[in-house]
Amino acid sequence: MIPMPATGVPLSPDAALPSRDRLLDADHVAAHVRTLLGARGPLDVRSCRVVRAKYRLGDSLRVVYRLDLPDGERTVSVRAFADPAAAVRAARSAAAAVPAGDDPVRAAAYDAEHAAMWWTFPHDRRVAGLARLMRPSGALADLPGGRWERSVLMEYAAERSATVRAHAADGAVLGYGKAYRHPADAVAVAELYGALGAALAPAAGRARTPSVLALDAAEGILVLEAMPGRRWDELDAAGSAAMLPLLGRAVAHLHGAPVPATLLPFPRFAPARIATAGRVLAEARPDAADAGLRLARRLIAGVPDDAPAVLLHGDLHPKNALLDGDRLSLIDIDQAGTGSASADVGSLVARLLYGELVGEHDRATAASHIGAVLGAYGAVRPLPSLASLRWHVAAALVVERAVRAVNRVHLGALAVLPDILTAAERCLDREELP
Repeated sequence: MIPMPATGVPLSPDAALPSRDRLLDADHVAAHVRTLLGARGPLDVRSCRVVRAKYRLGDSLRVVYRLDLPDGERTVSVRAFADPAAAVRAARSAAAAVPAGDDPVRAAAYDAEHAAMWWTFPHDRRVAGLARLMRPSGALADLPGGRWERSVLMEYAAERSATVRAHAADGAVLGYGKAYRHPADAVAVAELYGALGAALAPAAGRARTPSVLALDAAEGILVLEAMPGRRWDELDAAGSAAMLPLLGRAVAHLHGAPVPATLLPFPRFAPARIATAGRVLAEARPDAADAGLRLARRLIAGVPDDAPAVLLHGDLHPKNALLDGDRLSLIDIDQAGTGSASADVGSLVARLLYGELVGEHDRATAASHIGAVLGAYGAVRPLPSLASLRWHVAAALVVERAVRAVNRVHLGALAVLPDILTAAERCLDREELP
């Protein structure tokens, strides 16, 4: 959950999206949707939580909420448009696409006050497979461990994807299902899991990925094995210390695997992305404008010449690794690509440095964790050059940590955004990493 202050968010006003702060205020939304989403009169909204936000400065805002109603929680989403006419077009499309029903919560609603469109899950503007994800049928429901009878929503990115936990009638967890906006993505990710599983085979069972249990290519639904263990962000200090060497070794094995011919280059640290990151920071946080633009220029001028390209996980963060005793599972590989090994290693190091800045651990712990990751990686295959690693750590702090603070409206990160940029400069100045 993202806690939102009643007085707004620490970002510059956005003239194109004047309702931004109100739509990020859970109390305002709770009152606003009572009538807007009530199909048979005002809803009894007992509470509202913001669970996810995706903000594009001057363009759009998407927010997912959980409403506490008398009959249980409901998930709703909103998209606010910079162009009010776009909201009207979305409303017309919804009127034709959403069937009538007896649900007390409207499936969709046009919001003229906020130039926005609202949807009640599993209705979605672009992800067509959500209804089947929640009520599986046919061959999709016949999983190896039993019949998939019930779905519990775990993650929802409006207009992009949703992940559910698949249960048998007796409550047993059978796996995890994910519906994608583009059905071809489900097919591509299924192939990636096969490649990743083969890549981690040399880890002798101490690192693995889920196997694919089912795939509906037409609906864009992928079902994966449920992996044992706890996420990195759920572990205590001892658990984190035990996980990081396993993670370093797993990433090294991954980087040594054959690269699938269909895999695309990893785009996140391309010069165009870095230039955009500098502009976003300058517009969203004038207090960080000089540092953001200066860092973007320095990074673009110093792009390392790295070769060869390796298979990258692409999204190494605390939710995407599970520890079970002395075994590790890597999950959520949707952003995999090819590129410099420093892209994964640098992103992971940047995440550990960021953890210090937001108060997850102290500097000594960050240094110990970084040393554990690099040492374990280096025991399997040579580490990237120090120059390349420093550049990618700095790039990850800017493009992933600082810009994501803006795009996801992460208050903790926004509070220390200047410190994140300072850490990136120290990396480029050879002060942050030895």
